[in-house]
Amino acid sequence: TLVATFMNLRAFSYFQEQRWDDVAATFDTIVDLAPRTRYYWETGSWHSAYNAASYYINDSTLPSLRRKGAWRASILRGRAFLERGIKNNPDDWSLAANLGFLLSDTNKFSAFRDPDEAFSAAAEAYRHAADTGTALPYVGRAEFYALARVTGKEKQALALARSLYEKEQNRTPTL
Repeated sequence: TLVATFMNLRAFSYFQEQRWDDVAATFDTIVDLAPRTRYYWETGSWHSAYNAASYYINDSTLPSLRRKGAWRASILRGRAFLERGIKNNPDDWSLAANLGFLLSDTNKFSAFRDPDEAFSAAAEAYRHAADTGTALPYVGRAEFYALARVTGKEKQALALARSLYEKEQNRTPTL
């Protein structure tokens, strides 16, 4: 983990220089060295799915089609990185919740192409997080919010909402 820490510093330098392929490659090495450290999985994914994606979509030196392609590739790279982190840490609720957050981010819909698939996968990620038994209460509600947006899952979402509402901690104004 000591080497991973120093590699993380290198990745931060690459981030500052906006060297996105180097950031991603460095985080691949980091998680090989410290596969149980949640921070590295979340940060590596964030750099790809959010920082690099934002950089590419706003890079006026690239043609429009290339910008969109690089934006989408970065988001998908961030998703794949988180999915790999979940496989390595199946009991970590936070990684699964972060995947749900990414998949239900309305700014990313066109990257996933099918909103129903993205929301369904987000609901599944939130369900996985909740099933660990250590997730914060909002995760169950997030599963409901994602599931409610999937075409054809209205009855399932309503049943989930009712079961959530039975618990005092879920009686929020939005639910």
